[in-house]
Formats: sequence, structure tokens, C-alpha cells
Amino acid sequence: MKFGRLEDVGNVDFSLPNKILANAKILASGKDSNVPLQIYLGCPAWGNKEWKTKIYPVNAKNNEFLKYYAENFNTVELNSSHYSIPANKTILKWCEMVGDDFKFCPKYHQAISHHNKLVDCQGWLDSFYEMTAQFGSKLGTCFLQLSPSLIPEDINALESILANRPKGFELAVEFRNENWFQVDAWNSTLELLQKYNASTVITDTAGRRDVSHMNLTNDTAFIRFVGNNLHPTDFTRIDNWISEIEKWRAAGLQKLYFIIHEPDEFYCPELAQYFAKNINLRLNTNLKPIQIKEKPIQGSLF
Repeated sequence: MKFGRLEDVGNVDFSLPNKILANAKILASGKDSNVPLQIYLGCPAWGNKEWKTKIYPVNAKNNEFLKYYAENFNTVELNSSHYSIPANKTILKWCEMVGDDFKFCPKYHQAISHHNKLVDCQGWLDSFYEMTAQFGSKLGTCFLQLSPSLIPEDINALESILANRPKGFELAVEFRNENWFQVDAWNSTLELLQKYNASTVITDTAGRRDVSHMNLTNDTAFIRFVGNNLHPTDFTRIDNWISEIEKWRAAGLQKLYFIIHEPDEFYCPELAQYFAKNINLRLNTNLKPIQIKEKPIQGSLF
């Protein structure tokens, strides 16, 4: 991911924003401590050939990558749907290759979010929703990344998307224009997302600390974590996130998506392995461990 990328992160303040008081009230409204926390850990895609010998067998074919990916991860951001809507037969084949607990999180097509800027795009919306329906029970929270040119004055267009999506359709929205985070605009936006039971996307990246806003609007957290190729701060930041998630869980968090990005995706499995191991230790969860077939580069941290 290039968004918010910095070449030198040595002087970046990676501390997360102060506690958001509204989160506790939002989480408490649906709190059910008897239901285990649903954790979905994944990457933007599964087609990285460099993961051979790391999490894929050395002789794995391209069309087998998803099967081996799903042996380690239980979700994928499905960034590819931003550029091309897959055929129904392709989706059905994908669903056959993963377990029952696996969730696909398709990203809205760029014709909707970037080219048409949420207006005059009903045909594209129909195609997108028809596509997502093919995933059945394996459809997770879909991901609407707003164009950087979309500003708070476009909130009516966003409301139309939220209000007219299929019933029960789980959606998380990422905001990239800095004007959304001005106090009045942000408060209105959060109220809108709460009204339509949509989640916020929290993106933790070096060069845009404003998008690490920490605001929740329902009992689902959707976090996109952008590391720096296993820089030591990647691991301390993961530790900080696990501490925050532990607090959210105590307050009533029911579902968590944690998507690992690295400038070089080769390094995603190591960071995912660290996250899975440590969140299981801290929260007594049973997220399946990431099985890396070679010694991790930062093995001393494990």
C-alpha cells in the first residue's frame, strides 16, 4: 500500500489517539460476553508467488494459492474487486477452496468510489451487489474506500450508498480526504454511519496519522495495518493494537477484521504470525497460527 507511506519512519509518532469515550457506549449497546470474539486476520490478496516456501509449498500452482492461503488466514481484503468484478463461476470456485469460517471482504469497484464518486453508478452497484451475493455465508464486511477527492460536502451521496445497500449487507467505509476529520464534519459522519449500522475503517499508516482515528460506529472493528517491512516499530505497534483490542473486547466488541499490509507483501506472514500468537495469549482466543515454513526474519521477536 502506497497510501501514507514514508521512506523513513524513525521519527514517526505511532501512538494511537487517546481513548474515544463514545466507543464504550457504542460497544455496550450490543454487548454479549457469552459470544466469542470473532477475529478475522488476512492480507489484501493471496497471489504472492514469493510466499512459496514461506506459507505455500514450493511446487504450488497459481490456482492453488488460495487453498494454501486459507490454511493460514481466515479472511482476505479482496482488493482485486476494486479493479475488476470477478465472474460468478470464479467466486464459486474460490468458495470451494476455503473453509466454512473464511470471509471474503470485497472492495467496492473503483467505478463506484473513484470514477463516479458515488453518484450515477446504479449499474455498477447492481453488478457489485450481484457479485457479492455469490459468496453466500463466506461474504464478510465489504470495504468502501472513498476517493481522496470526496469531501464532507458529498455526504448525501455517501448516505445514498449506505441507505440503499442490500439488507444485512455489512459495510465499512474508509475516508481519505483530511477534511472528513474536522470535528463537526467527523461527528456528522459518525452519526450517519451509526444510523445505517456501517463500520469505520481505521487505517494505521505512517504518513497519515489522521486516518488512525479510532472511532467505532458499531460492534465491528475493521483495521488496516500498514507496516514498514518488519521495522521494529511494526511489532511494537501490533502490541499497542492488541492492548486496545483487549479494551474494546471488554467493552463489547463482537467482531474484528485485521488486515496486514506491507510495502513489500513478502513480509506480511511474519507480522500476521506475530499478531495471531500474541492476541491469542492476551485475549485467550483461538485464532489459528500462521505456519511459516522458513525461519522468520525477525525470529528473536517471536
